[in-house]
Amino acid sequence: ANSTSRLKSFRRAAPRDLRDRDACELPHTLSTAGRDHTMALRSLGSASRAAASGMATTPTPSSVSALSRRSMSHFDAAVQSHYQTGVGGVKPPPRCEYEIEGCHTLVLVRHGQSEWNAAKRFTGWVDVDLTEKGRLQATNAGRLLKLHNFAFEEAHTSVLKRAVRTLWTALHSSDHHWIPVKHTWRLNERHYGGLTGLSKTQAEIELGTEMLLQYRRGFDTEPLEMTEDHPYYTGNDRRYRDLGKLLPKGESLKKCKERILPYWYESIVPSIRSGRRVLIAAHNNVIRCLAKHLDDISTDCLRDIDIPTGKPLVYNLDKVTLQPVGEPDEHGFRGRFLEDPGLDECTSEYEHVIHPNEIIDLESLRAEAKKLGIDASNIHLIKKCPETNASFLQKTTVAGGHRGDMAHGNMGVRGYDTQQTGF
Repeated sequence: ANSTSRLKSFRRAAPRDLRDRDACELPHTLSTAGRDHTMALRSLGSASRAAASGMATTPTPSSVSALSRRSMSHFDAAVQSHYQTGVGGVKPPPRCEYEIEGCHTLVLVRHGQSEWNAAKRFTGWVDVDLTEKGRLQATNAGRLLKLHNFAFEEAHTSVLKRAVRTLWTALHSSDHHWIPVKHTWRLNERHYGGLTGLSKTQAEIELGTEMLLQYRRGFDTEPLEMTEDHPYYTGNDRRYRDLGKLLPKGESLKKCKERILPYWYESIVPSIRSGRRVLIAAHNNVIRCLAKHLDDISTDCLRDIDIPTGKPLVYNLDKVTLQPVGEPDEHGFRGRFLEDPGLDECTSEYEHVIHPNEIIDLESLRAEAKKLGIDASNIHLIKKCPETNASFLQKTTVAGGHRGDMAHGNMGVRGYDTQQTGF
C-alpha cells in the first residue's frame, strides 16, 4: 500500500506528458524500475480487488512484497534523476547565492525613473510613465535577478503604470513571464494631496525648507488635502471609483503604512509562509514603510532612508518569525541592494524644472505654518503675472512696514518681480 501511495504521489507531481501514459507505465528513464514495480502493483491490485469483492481472502504473496521493496529503491533513484536532469520539462532552479538556509527570500524593487522623478515633481497617484533611463533601470533589475539565480513564484505591484511597467520589464528580462501577478491600489505611492504636481524646487521656495522637509520626511505630517478642483484630482479615476471613504486625499507616511499593512498581512505574508518566493515592484514610500515595519526602524532614522530607482532590494526573513536576518546598518536597515556598476547612465529630456500649478494659496500657507509651529517670515509664495505669465513673488508688506529687497530682479533673473511675504 505504501508503494502504491508513493507511485500515485509521483504521478500527481509528474508532468502531463508522463501522466497521459498508461496507468502502470513510466517514461523510458524509469523503465527498469517501472517494469518491476508494475508487476508488483498489478499483483497488489488484483489481490485488493479480489478481497474487496469477496472473491478471495488470500494475503499478498511474500514474493510480491519483496519485489515491491526491491523495485522501490530503483524507482526513487530514477525519479530523483528525472527531476535533476530536467526530463519532461521539470528542472529545479539553480541555487541563489542570496538565499539563506532557514529563511524565506523577499525581493522588492522601486520602479525605474519616471517622468516626474526626472522633473523633480511630487507625483503620488498621478499615473506618469517611465523615462528611457527608467526603462533601462527596469531591464537591468531583471537582468540582475537572473544573474544571481533568483526564482519567483508570485509578484505584486500597484495599479500605477510606472510600477507595472517596471515589473513587466523585470519579469521579461529575468524569464519570469509565467508567474501570477497581483495588482492593488494599496501598493500605490504615498498620496501627496494638494502638493501633487508641484515642482519640489519651486515648492521649497514657496513653502520654505522646513515645511517642505516636514511634508516629505515627517512621519505623521499630512499634506494639504487634494480638493476636487485640483488639476490631478484622483477621485474621478475609475480605478478608485469603488474605494468610497478609503480614497485618500493626502497621506502622511503613517497613513500610507496603515493603508499598506492590511494587504501585506492578507495577501503577501501567507504566500511567503507557504514557501513561495515573492517579488514586489512598488514605490519609494511604499518600500520605506515596509522597511520600517520589517526592521522596526525608528521614525528619526526613517528620514535618512531613500530607496534608489530600479535596484532590487533583498530581505532574508526568518521562517518562523518573518523577522529580517542579517546585520543592520546605522539606521537599523537590514535589506541588501543588488549592485551593478555596468549600468549605463543616460541623460533625460525631462531634467528641466516645470513650473508648479497654482494650487496653494496664502491662507493655506498661513494655516499650515501656524499648525506646524513654523516662522512664516521666510516663506515665499510665487504667483503668475496675468499680463506676461511670468512668475513673481507676491508683493506683501513684511510686518513692520519694511518692503524686502529679496527680488529675483535684484539678483539678475529676468521675468521675476519678487518680494518677501510676511504674515
